[in-house]
Amino acid sequence: MNEPDPANERILETELSRQLFHLKTLYDVSRELLGLVEINAILRNFLLMTLGNFGVVEGFVYLQANSSGSEDRLASVGAPESDAVKLKKACGKLFVRHTKPGGITFADPSFLSLFPSYIDCLMVFPITHAWNGIVGLGKKLVGTVFNAEDRHLLETLVNNLIIVLKNAQATEALKSAYEEVSSLNRAKDKLLNHLSHELRTPAALLKTAFRLLEKPLLQVPETSWRRIYDRAERSLARLSEIQCSAEDIVYKKQYRQVPFVSRLLDQCADVLETASMQVFENADAAAQVRRRIDEIYLTEEKASQTIALSRFIQRKMGGWQPVFEQRRLNVEYNKKADPVIYIPEKILDTVLTALMKNAVENTPDQGKIAVSSALKNGDAEMTVQDFGVGIRPEHREYIFEGFYPTQEIDAYKTKEPFSFNAGGKGVDLLRLKIFSERYHFRLDMASSRCRALANAGDQCPGDISRCEHCRRPEDCCASGFTTFRVLFPLA
Repeated sequence: MNEPDPANERILETELSRQLFHLKTLYDVSRELLGLVEINAILRNFLLMTLGNFGVVEGFVYLQANSSGSEDRLASVGAPESDAVKLKKACGKLFVRHTKPGGITFADPSFLSLFPSYIDCLMVFPITHAWNGIVGLGKKLVGTVFNAEDRHLLETLVNNLIIVLKNAQATEALKSAYEEVSSLNRAKDKLLNHLSHELRTPAALLKTAFRLLEKPLLQVPETSWRRIYDRAERSLARLSEIQCSAEDIVYKKQYRQVPFVSRLLDQCADVLETASMQVFENADAAAQVRRRIDEIYLTEEKASQTIALSRFIQRKMGGWQPVFEQRRLNVEYNKKADPVIYIPEKILDTVLTALMKNAVENTPDQGKIAVSSALKNGDAEMTVQDFGVGIRPEHREYIFEGFYPTQEIDAYKTKEPFSFNAGGKGVDLLRLKIFSERYHFRLDMASSRCRALANAGDQCPGDISRCEHCRRPEDCCASGFTTFRVLFPLA
């Protein structure tokens, strides 16, 4: 058995000590930089730790923006303050003359002549596409040169520095963006404050003028002025709401947000009524336009009442069967609760009818529709789910916009209501969106397109028995669906 060679043991021990020193140095530098986000502090701490580990007294780290070179950062230790300008100029020349490819590289010793005589080692490194850096170290106190092991350790430390600098630059960018947004917010508040003050006085004067004007007008037949007067008063109310909303934002009060779609509809109705009077010069024609809009979208407020949701759904479902008896559908109702809500019955009737009509028209014969009522997080939940063709992803965000058919243009046509793929103008779901704003309920939708209709031009035959992808109705139910959910506040 051979005896251990003392010389080999000493070599192995020296190598282990060297690697342990390198690991400890990397750990110490990483720990020192951890959590720092201010770039100057990062550069100085890195430099102090690096100089201490290599036994060097002087050194510097310099960063420069590639675009202009005018933006830079310099941290130095042990170098006279008077050398700062000389160091920056020398680094600028090194960036220009250093032609080696990107990555961490050691500069040729010939470049040392550009720097003060105490600099003995130069390393160039990229940080981002917009920033580069240089590390310069002075001579070792022990008098030895920087060997391959030293260079490898320095390269590892600089790699760590690059990561920390990238994080710091990202933090600075976020801080700058935050300050910019804060400045814009202050400008916005100032503008809104000015707008609120500018609107308040004329709005108040106009309200008084309307009150004074109404008294002499009452002596004239109302048919000649009432509709125009009411329309002008509604427009004044909108100006007052703008003033109140601006004031709420400025003083950080709760924002009185006006339902957007229903208010837009009211404004459009006013415009159409006014335009009709100008074109036809006939108040009756203008009134007919207004009445027709009100009939379709129910823009006038209706009296609310308490309604037991489950009993209402069951009563309506009993009356629907004859309406689409020509369709062979399995319609199920699941009563999980019978919450009481407060809403006009006509509105609830319109909502449920529209959702059922949509479900029937998108479900092939022998398919299934599931209706349910339940309590959900303090609200009354009504769902109408069809296991039909489903809605393609690109159509889902527009489903409540109105006049947006989800069928392909070539296949689009309007059939009898409740027929499969009956089509239509897409008005029903727009009406529901308007009602949800006006009567304070929430409406959402989830859908998955039938797997057999993956391509845009694919068409469902309208009867599961004629579908080549289904051997039984359950196959269709597992393929696609659309669920509309309505959440009503409890009475």
